[in-house]
Amino acid sequence: MVVLGGDSRVLLLKRAPSSRFAPEKWGLPGGKIEDGETPQAAAIRETKEETTLDVPDIKDLGRFGWVQAFLAATYTGDIKIDHEHTDWAWVSYSEFKDYDLAPNVLEVYEEALSHG
Repeated sequence: MVVLGGDSRVLLLKRAPSSRFAPEKWGLPGGKIEDGETPQAAAIRETKEETTLDVPDIKDLGRFGWVQAFLAATYTGDIKIDHEHTDWAWVSYSEFKDYDLAPNVLEVYEEALSHG
């Protein structure tokens, strides 16, 4: 899920060292789809679980490899990260070079900017 804040900054979460996928890399909120759940519902749920943010209106950005991506141009709430993450940041495009990113993050963010 791409959550955009002010000035086209995107919310990145730093994955915990114990993560099975991309440990200690910066990524987007997201996770697996549960039985009977739509991809949209999973994106909304995972964002809430990982950040406590509510993202009521999301746009499908399509697939990037094995990742189905969505854009949340609006959100409500205050960020509180879960146990799967160790840090969070609002990051601009020019700052991406300063972050060790998980796969597909930059491509998904660029697509979000073109739809935002």
